[in-house]
Amino acid sequence: ADMAGTLENYTMKINSDLDNVLKNAVGSVVKEQSAQLEQKLKAAIQEKTGGQLKDLQNTYGALTQKGNALNTIQTQLNTLLQDALKSAGGGKLRLP
Repeated sequence: ADMAGTLENYTMKINSDLDNVLKNAVGSVVKEQSAQLEQKLKAAIQEKTGGQLKDLQNTYGALTQKGNALNTIQTQLNTLLQDALKSAGGGKLRLP
């Protein structure tokens, strides 16, 4: 604080950073509580959906394996078809 003048006629100037101190304190409390709430929400969601998500992931994995197997079979069939066309000569294949 700055003071000037006489006892009967004085001026006083006060500077404070109280607003910044309060803003920072409230901000840190809100940030902390927000993080706690986020953790609780994640835990509650995981508890409610964890089993279903695991089942879904297992099903997706099984479907991916089946898709890969089908791709392999398709590649083999395409190779057989190409070989049959080559052996037929001229690239034409007669069907009965």
